[in-house]
Amino acid sequence: MPLAENDLDLLRRFIDGGDADAFAGLVRRHSGLGYHTCLRVLGERPRAEDATQETFHRLMRHPEKVNHSLAAWLHRVATRCSIDILRSDTARRKRELAYQQRIENRRKPAEPWASVSGQIDEALAKLNPAERELLVEHFLNGKTQAEIARANGV
Repeated sequence: MPLAENDLDLLRRFIDGGDADAFAGLVRRHSGLGYHTCLRVLGERPRAEDATQETFHRLMRHPEKVNHSLAAWLHRVATRCSIDILRSDTARRKRELAYQQRIENRRKPAEPWASVSGQIDEALAKLNPAERELLVEHFLNGKTQAEIARANGV
């Protein structure tokens, strides 16, 4: 690979003949640009490395999209890849929070019950054991009145 070849010449060699050395030369020339762009947006090395890899993967898949400046194209794609990662992270966090909220809502009693449950428990405690058992079986254990009647021989 001659040193005088510009980016578009190397890219043309890759497009026309699948020249891996030409593509490797482009990666060597511009990996720093891609990585530092991603790092500025993402702020974390591993994520910036992933975004940089995705940037060059997109170049490999669609080299024909570069029409005048490879550096400008790579900068734009690296920025977009990084922003996509941030959006994905934000969406994931929202889904996780919504899921956690659903789990917490299942664990606690329904709001109307929660506001009076202490008073109901106190009232149940004041009943005689037979009445309390009937109410607990029906309202707390979910048995039907027919099931309770059968169990009590009524």
